[in-house]
Amino acid sequence: MRIEYVPADAAARAIAVAAFGNLLAKAVVAASMGSIAYAVRFAIAGGVATLAGIAGLVLT
Repeated sequence: MRIEYVPADAAARAIAVAAFGNLLAKAVVAASMGSIAYAVRFAIAGGVATLAGIAGLVLT
């Protein structure tokens, strides 16, 4: 039996997409259940996290 591995760049992209999807789902919940001020703070933090993730993908 032969084991085939996923290339590291493909795995990194898959993890980034999953993390962004998780963040987006949490942002929807935060916006619908929290106050506007909370949703804005969450959006700012989410934007920073997204930019950091993109930078990590670009730099690797």
